[in-house]
Amino acid sequence: MTYRSEIETFGLVGDPARLQAGLDEQRELHEALLRAQNALGEAYVTVTGERIIFCNEAAERIAGRTLEELRALGSIFEIVPRAEQRVLAQRLTAVWQGTVPPTNFETTVIRPDGEQVAVEVGAVPFGDDDEIRLILVLRDIGERRRHEAERVRMLRRESMLSSVGQALERTFDLRESMGNVMRLLVAEVCDVAGVDVISRDGRHLDRTAVAMGRSAEREVGRELSRFPIQLDSDHPAVRVVRDRTAQFYPRFDTLLDSGLHLQDGHVAALRRAQIRSAAFLPLVVSDRCIGVLLLAWTEPGYRPSGHALELLEALTRRIAQGVANTLSFVEREEISSALQRSLLPGELPTYPGVELAARYLPADRGSEVGGDFYDVFDQDVGDGDGLAVVIGDVCGKGAEAAAVTAMARHTLRTALMTTGGHPCDALTVLNSAMMRHEQRDRFLTGALAVLGRPVQGVWPGVAAVAGHPPPIILRSDWSVELLETSGPLLGVFAQAKWQAREFSLRAGDMLIFYTDGVTEASRTTLLEPSRMGTLLAASAAGQGADVMADAVVALSRTRGGGLLRDDVAVVVVRVG
Repeated sequence: MTYRSEIETFGLVGDPARLQAGLDEQRELHEALLRAQNALGEAYVTVTGERIIFCNEAAERIAGRTLEELRALGSIFEIVPRAEQRVLAQRLTAVWQGTVPPTNFETTVIRPDGEQVAVEVGAVPFGDDDEIRLILVLRDIGERRRHEAERVRMLRRESMLSSVGQALERTFDLRESMGNVMRLLVAEVCDVAGVDVISRDGRHLDRTAVAMGRSAEREVGRELSRFPIQLDSDHPAVRVVRDRTAQFYPRFDTLLDSGLHLQDGHVAALRRAQIRSAAFLPLVVSDRCIGVLLLAWTEPGYRPSGHALELLEALTRRIAQGVANTLSFVEREEISSALQRSLLPGELPTYPGVELAARYLPADRGSEVGGDFYDVFDQDVGDGDGLAVVIGDVCGKGAEAAAVTAMARHTLRTALMTTGGHPCDALTVLNSAMMRHEQRDRFLTGALAVLGRPVQGVWPGVAAVAGHPPPIILRSDWSVELLETSGPLLGVFAQAKWQAREFSLRAGDMLIFYTDGVTEASRTTLLEPSRMGTLLAASAAGQGADVMADAVVALSRTRGGGLLRDDVAVVVVRVG
């Protein structure tokens, strides 16, 4: 029997006992529904006008009041924040009047102890008289909001760490990268941010970067940068370096007044910045403190805690690693540069009637020693002194490539001086040395030429090429010739042979040596040597050797989109 037919039966039969049994059954069903809603945390409240008439236990838990206490209230709006009362009243009236669909909305319930509970409310009208009658279904969404707040916090944390990481990776210039990071911190975390890195001599902290939250205080930031912190002082940052423990000063302004051991100019700058609270955080990598991060606030009594402290700790670790990576890169680059310089001639020789220019530029991205090298030196060619020019490219980079480079340059110079100055004989000697070298997986390409004394205005020469881009002769009339000869790479075949090619230069002619960092500068297309000669003739023909060498480098950068993708070595010989 359906509920409808049962009601109809009650009315038709009019049996009091049966009617009472039906009412008892409906009451039990209603109470079962109440228990189920309570168990599920579903709260509901019956409202007439503004008064609460009934609620279940779940609603009592949300409100922090019993049903009797809720009934005693003059209005349901007494448990809602004043700022939300008007909006809630308008929403409930609109639901009762049917001008808006009964969709859910959010509001806040205030408990007697002042705790606020975020709730989601669904309102359904009932009854047909003029007084507002609503059933409100409430759901505690505090946990959901906490999860959402945690999600937002985590997203902010990850976004901040990602932004700092990108700023650190954008450049290996420590001051530039730290300046970018400090500006990020001032925008999101604090009012003043600075980073100090221990100097190389270990005597003081170098103020690497500082950022201020107000443009009017930028001059103060510059003043702070003028005062390095001596490591034998009692500055808070020094204590942080010594103990590797963060120091927090919620009342940093009173600390300044109490005679903090700072340079006078430093104290004045800090006061002008209106710093009230500060934190000094150690930058520790591999159990070694390499610097200090200073964060300061104009708010007095501030000390980061909870999520804010977790974010600062994560940022400090990320910044410390970034500083360490940059310092390591700079150190490797300096070592690499020093080693690279040792593999190249210190000064080019002077030779009557000949103008010389050379360039070596490492790739823009990378700090390892490259394999490109060149050499220019006086050479005895039988009938008088001549000039030997060598250029080469060892495969790979790093210490092993540097060892092969040093061996190749020394061997070629010695061979040209002891084999009568013939390029093919010198290549044979170098190839034999490379086949015996412990770095058997290394090979190199090379080109060399020996230029003799001029005879009636003509400079005779002989060249040989070992798997290298051919030298270019750019004539005074802008015509282009390539010194192409046959011969394999060096260090690959034990019985390899090379062919020599004789050439001659006249006044105004140029002989251009280069490595594949020029011809392979573009990621998409290879620059053919003949095309390269044509481009150089159009841009620098008739100019001196220095101008031509710069033109070769500029061509490489242009084709590389502004970057040098590989090392570039260039030697230009101009006779005149």
